[in-house]
Amino acid sequence: MLRILLAVSLLTGLNLAAQQPPPEFDSLLASAGALSEKGDYPGATTGYLEAWKIAQDFGPTDDRRYRVLKSLSAMYWIQGKFTEAEEMIRVAIAFRELAYGRDDPAVFADMVERAGVLRGAGKLDEALAVLQYVLSYQMRTGGLKNPKSADTVVRIAHINLDKKALDEASNNFRYALGVMEDAVGKHDPSLISVLSQLSDVQIAQRDFVAAEATYRRTLILRERQVGAAHADLLQTLDGLAYSLFAQKKYVEAEPVYKRLLALWEAKAGNDHPLVAMTLEKLGNFYRERGYWEEAAAASSRSLAVRAHFMAMGLVFGGELSIHRGDRAEAIRLYEQALKTLEPVESQEVSELRAVIQKNLKVYGDVPGRGTTKAGPMRKMPMKKKAPSKGD
Repeated sequence: MLRILLAVSLLTGLNLAAQQPPPEFDSLLASAGALSEKGDYPGATTGYLEAWKIAQDFGPTDDRRYRVLKSLSAMYWIQGKFTEAEEMIRVAIAFRELAYGRDDPAVFADMVERAGVLRGAGKLDEALAVLQYVLSYQMRTGGLKNPKSADTVVRIAHINLDKKALDEASNNFRYALGVMEDAVGKHDPSLISVLSQLSDVQIAQRDFVAAEATYRRTLILRERQVGAAHADLLQTLDGLAYSLFAQKKYVEAEPVYKRLLALWEAKAGNDHPLVAMTLEKLGNFYRERGYWEEAAAASSRSLAVRAHFMAMGLVFGGELSIHRGDRAEAIRLYEQALKTLEPVESQEVSELRAVIQKNLKVYGDVPGRGTTKAGPMRKMPMKKKAPSKGD
């Protein structure tokens, strides 16, 4: 039905002359836009649909019709209503072609948008066909190394990744990278995104030699852009460490793993789950080398970090229960936190355990429940962590 209404609108509009919009048209657009900015996408959609009804009286090449269609397409896309979004953007393209011709640059920009909607709907072959049409136009008008084609080829790579076509995606990223290098040189920060995506594909292909080279190049570009101690380096260091480990380049991999761990500790704190995850990777690295003591130390600390983090969550729950006056629930959460800490030891764990036990001795005598094994509990003073640099 929506397709029929849009087609009829396009045809009947040919006999109408452009005119000034009634006052309510501008009001509807403004209110719909305001709702959209607040995240009320269903409300914004309703407003744009009302504006679209009024827009039927405008001329066929009136940009206001195009604006409403584009807005509706965006609202439907955000809400995951890909069929409706694709209908709107398709008819918006038809209006644009009618008003400005098929070679209007905005037509091809809208085609790229339509390809995104089709991809969201899982119509990968249709999306790929649209992007290939756009790419052929870009190459026809700007040559094989048209800088605008790089973005289109990257989008094609994403679709090939969705289709699990790793070789095609790798070739796409390499082509886009070459086009960008011709335009901006080999040391421009704008290359980082494509290099990062290419290295991920190379890891998936298990081409660790190529992945190492790509990660090293990406790391250099990132360090030049943000310095040697920025959180933006984390993903690249992680990938570089893994690519070296997979090649059994242990001597080169170890300092990268240690740098990765130090950077996570600096940016997230010593007791963050991602620190624990990195410690697990370091432990696996040491086990692979037969360094059992180092592996045990890394694994032990990883367990301690995870236990501390989980216990802290339970502690916060206990604090909330205390503020609500539910002492029994608070005690239950604190006792669960102690059990979580039982298997592990570290300075942080010991400090947390001592404070919880002290609090339990204050608040443990709960009417109707009896005294806990650890005794009564009192409110635990929580330390505020100062933000680290770069957060």
